[in-house]
Amino acid sequence: MTYRPDLSDRLLQAAEELARTRSFADVTVAAAADLCKADVGAARAVFPDDQALRDALAAFYHGANRDVLAFAMRDVETVEDFIRQAQQAVGHYYDVFHQDPAMRDVWTEILTHRHMRETNVGHVSKNAGALLGVVRGLLPNIDPMTLEATIELMIHMTDVAARWAAARDPVKGRAMLDAFCRMIALTAEDLDRENKARAPAPGD
Repeated sequence: MTYRPDLSDRLLQAAEELARTRSFADVTVAAAADLCKADVGAARAVFPDDQALRDALAAFYHGANRDVLAFAMRDVETVEDFIRQAQQAVGHYYDVFHQDPAMRDVWTEILTHRHMRETNVGHVSKNAGALLGVVRGLLPNIDPMTLEATIELMIHMTDVAARWAAARDPVKGRAMLDAFCRMIALTAEDLDRENKARAPAPGD
């Protein structure tokens, strides 16, 4: 794949427009090149096939998620901080999906596309790893696999819960959002109790 930042950006912008106005399946190199008035041959030098372009668009959205997580976790020093910031992040996702139904549809298509499964798992794992780096310091006595599994599942469920709630009427959606935020708090508080119970006694 040839790196052409100007053409790459134009093709990605066109791909996003195609996904929003048509469907994720309609994101092709030829269609994106036509939309942004680029030569198809030059476009294929940047993205050799349709899947490469779709992967790049998915990476863009997953990267935006990673930025939201990084921003939310920047000042987390306690479990209480984590709960508050995680709940705010869920609210942010809900607001985005509620205010922008096209974005919600695109993201749903990306996450359910059969050929994107491995790519999506990789991105979710990467996002979970970044969050795990913060949480591990707060809960050092929790089994690493338990903590890793919990964080990865929480990230996946956050996306699903926010999209599902945003697709309902505002009253029901907010109730669902509040219920999920309570689940985050209960899970974190349970892990915090276990972490304290497992803490070595002074002098051990």
